[in-house]
Amino acid sequence: WRHSVVECTMPKCIWALATKEVAEQVVLTQEIKARDWIFSLIDKLPHCELMEALVTLWAIWHAQKKAI
Repeated sequence: WRHSVVECTMPKCIWALATKEVAEQVVLTQEIKARDWIFSLIDKLPHCELMEALVTLWAIWHAQKKAI
């Protein structure tokens, strides 16, 4: 899961367009399970930045599903 939303080339390019704070938290959060990773982002990010991260995650997921 981590590769498909953070480490792959396409997600890296998308996260590069996000605000610095959001991109740093997404990359630096190292939870093993996706659910724990998202909960960790919820704890660490302010509401506005959390919404940016979640919408970006959805956009990455949607684009990959559409490509498949």
